[in-house]
Amino acid sequence: MTVPGPPRSTLVRTRMGGRSDTETDTDTATDTATPPSPEHPGGAGEGPPAVPAPGASASVWVRRVGWGLLALQLAWLVGYSVVEFQRFALTLDFAAYHQAWYLIAHGDLDPYDTVLGFPFWRNNGEFLMWPLALAGVPFDHGVVLLWIQDLAVVGTEAVALAWVVDLVGRPAWARRFPPDLAVGVAVVLLVADPWVYWTAAFDFHFEPIDALLVLLAARALFARRFRWCAPAVVLALLAGDLSASLVAGLGVAALVAGRQWRRPGLVLVVVGAAWVGLLSLLGMRGGNLVGAYGHLAVSGGVVGQLGTGQVVAGIAGHPARVLHALWVRRDNIVANLAPAGLVGFLTPVGFGVPLVVLLSTNLAAGLLFSQDPFQNFAVYAFVAVGTVVALGRVAGWRRWGRAVALAVAGLLVVDTLGWAAVWLPRTPTHWLRVTPGAARVLAGVERRIPASAEVIVSQGVAGRFSGRRAVYAIFGGRGSYPVSGTTYVVVTPFQGIEAASANAQLAAIATVSAEPGSTLVAHGHGVWAFRWDPPGGTTTLTLPAQAAAVPAWSVAGAAGRAVLDGPLAGWHAAATGSRGYVADRAYWREGRGSYVASAVLSADVPVNVEVWNDTGGVLLARRSLPPTRGETVVHLAFDASRTYPATVFTGVGPFRITPVPPPPGNVFEIRVWSPGGGVVRVFTLALVPAGRAPG
Repeated sequence: MTVPGPPRSTLVRTRMGGRSDTETDTDTATDTATPPSPEHPGGAGEGPPAVPAPGASASVWVRRVGWGLLALQLAWLVGYSVVEFQRFALTLDFAAYHQAWYLIAHGDLDPYDTVLGFPFWRNNGEFLMWPLALAGVPFDHGVVLLWIQDLAVVGTEAVALAWVVDLVGRPAWARRFPPDLAVGVAVVLLVADPWVYWTAAFDFHFEPIDALLVLLAARALFARRFRWCAPAVVLALLAGDLSASLVAGLGVAALVAGRQWRRPGLVLVVVGAAWVGLLSLLGMRGGNLVGAYGHLAVSGGVVGQLGTGQVVAGIAGHPARVLHALWVRRDNIVANLAPAGLVGFLTPVGFGVPLVVLLSTNLAAGLLFSQDPFQNFAVYAFVAVGTVVALGRVAGWRRWGRAVALAVAGLLVVDTLGWAAVWLPRTPTHWLRVTPGAARVLAGVERRIPASAEVIVSQGVAGRFSGRRAVYAIFGGRGSYPVSGTTYVVVTPFQGIEAASANAQLAAIATVSAEPGSTLVAHGHGVWAFRWDPPGGTTTLTLPAQAAAVPAWSVAGAAGRAVLDGPLAGWHAAATGSRGYVADRAYWREGRGSYVASAVLSADVPVNVEVWNDTGGVLLARRSLPPTRGETVVHLAFDASRTYPATVFTGVGPFRITPVPPPPGNVFEIRVWSPGGGVVRVFTLALVPAGRAPG
């Protein structure tokens, strides 16, 4: 791609070591260049950041420290990926990508992704998965896919840091702002941004690869190295429609950078937008503009009846809805920009791509930030580079510029470290939600499942089970799953990041255990695994969305154990003889109203049956029972007249986000307590609205 531009000044610079080269230079900050222009994305009076001849630059030791910190960050991410993989803390998203990666590496060049429910090539047009799968041929291990993402994450930061080093190497830079300090600020913004680690911690996604390719294209574009820019753009387009939108965002950056960049900028906008439109016409899942943005085009209408053209016209005709949606999500917009430097968004380099990203993620239906930081990953690198550009621009002010830039740099570093202090410690607790004990049970289950068997598994631990042709995730709500032979069903009601409620998964355990041909093969630490050989003619397994009654053996407490001998009807939770709860964690999410809790049990010691509102930590009802004579049914009527707000961490002080709100209603729990000693058996626990019998 060759783009003509206005004549540029020709400067002769002397390189270290006595060698000199004649170079064309877009740096308008020198005395021989064009007058300063605020349109350019460099410092005050600078042109677009280009690769300069070495001059006054950051010290060697500062650059080495920066590269060393990136290397340490990569080592940490690689190690965390190993831990995450070993702990089975990989969800549906990893399962979807890993299944395609596995099948392509094993020769299936048109894999049907059973997790997504369509051929993988339709998943956002992410055609780069095919060459990436080559790594799965010699290294047939799922953790390699996570390592590829780790390399993309740190690689993006490395390109950003290299761009900053180029920028501060200009002769004019040292007269305005200390190069060592500029590089140091960039390193802090890149390495200390907590959302970088959250991106890597959340399964595998193409967004880090998108960001790496588009950042490479941006650096080459503003250095006028079009022979390097064009291949990066082509690869970015092959990475999918989301990456293509970033290409269009890069075009926006070029358009606002100055006259000499408008033609390549226009080309990039057209190419990126056209590729997104083409993929949408081809039926890509990610091209569903109606589902994501239809709510902006209508007011109380039926989004599903709209076409793409109607959505675009509706949004254009009602800009107030767009502004309202952005205002509602203002905390998340700031949360994405602030750790990366915030002021970088005011420069062309830090504006074009981040604008596209923030609009696409914050205008889509729902509040995605707290669970999907990976979607915003490109923001962090581009804004960090733009922040250094902004500091150089401020330092070039005639009065007090250097002092103001130094003060702003200090504030930005403190702000980034504040975000890191609040959110980095929460990374493991937020993303690593499978206990070591549960991981050991799951590892044993995984080893015993043949590669040819189908697996239906809770989405919170689905990732490690996806190296096969047929795997399905229990995601939430009533679901029907196709079966064609021996099927393993793995349910983890209290492990992993789950979309399905605990009650829905307890209902799944009860349903599968009662199916003809079902055999319990492993359990422990909240993991239940069944082998099911469906009767002839059976083609589906339907799991309910909820259950009024749950088997007590699936919720044995700290003072109980599951007794699974003999026929299913006799399975129960039995007291161990210790003081405490024989059964607990029997959960239901309900709203206000009157309810009846029930327990079928027998005991030769006094016991308590309790109902708790777990959301508020409040005891709603308790009945103390004397020793029973055989099995008895206990009913507890109670009123849930108050709804308690769920406790969701939103941050501290100015370092806050707006997380995805919890589901409506409160979580009710039934527990059975024993004083210790004696024999206590609990068979069934149930909760229904008043006036209705348990089903």
